Amino acid sequence: KIFIDGKETKSYRCDIAFIGTFVDSGSHSVVLKYSTPFLTAGVISSFIGLIALVALCFYLKSRKKENE
Repeated sequence: KIFIDGKETKSYRCDIAFIGTFVDSGSHSVVLKYSTPFLTAGVISSFIGLIALVALCFYLKSRKKENE
């Protein structure tokens, strides 16, 4: 999202990897706010995977002790 003087404005794709907007001449305050898409889903799935890995390690370790 792009804010000029506190007001959200439309963004446009520039070249391939850039974004831009039109700004009138003069002094302005321009703020760009970026939020990573799917960040929450990625953090949750990573946490679940880590818990599953730790549980699997404990399970295999306890199973190895039973066989000895």
